[in-house]
Amino acid sequence: MERIIEGLIIYTPMYVAFFWAIVLLSSFSQNNKAKFFLGVNMFVAVILYACHALFFHKAYQSYLIFGPIYTFASLSIFPLYYWYIKLLTIESGYKLHNLRLLLPAFLFALSEVVIYQIMSPTEQVNYIQGFILFSASFFSLYESKISFTRNPIIPTKRIIREYFIKDII
Repeated sequence: MERIIEGLIIYTPMYVAFFWAIVLLSSFSQNNKAKFFLGVNMFVAVILYACHALFFHKAYQSYLIFGPIYTFASLSIFPLYYWYIKLLTIESGYKLHNLRLLLPAFLFALSEVVIYQIMSPTEQVNYIQGFILFSASFFSLYESKISFTRNPIIPTKRIIREYFIKDII
């Protein structure tokens, strides 16, 4: 039962975004460019949520493959949404100069691909285990420490120093 609930929590954002991507992309024949572009934005969100699902299911072997895809998708969601807002308000059609909004996402994803190609297989494993997985365990340790405090919603500097920093040093 716990695995079913976990799967439901992990996959629900992806299903919802996929549903809206299908609905909004099916309006291509209509003359509403903003609605279609929001469908493109939802499809990028589906890709982002699929990468999140891989992370939460601890599919370690796929981190190096989907890392650049995740980087591109996560860094392009808000620029795409900004482009959608521009289509709603001030632009009547697609303008190619708006592609420059996606340039940082593309450059970071490309640099990630290059860095992964430069790494040896041992360095790739060390990167996954030492950086990606350590960061995840770092935050789960942090959350477990502040859950014992009086106010777990707003951790203060004193709480962090008192309960968390001692374990690191």
